[in-house]
Amino acid sequence: MIDLSQWHQAIKAALEDYIPDEEEEKIGACPKCGKKVSPDFKLCPYCGCRLS
Repeated sequence: MIDLSQWHQAIKAALEDYIPDEEEEKIGACPKCGKKVSPDFKLCPYCGCRLS
């Protein structure tokens, strides 16, 4: 049997990372942790890595 609360959490987590294709080009990734970050950021808000 499927645990609906786990299923809901998995869907919610997947949607948090979803970016439409047209927006993907405007967003970069941190070279250290790989999280998606705005190209305007000087530091990664997730790991603190300096961004170029």
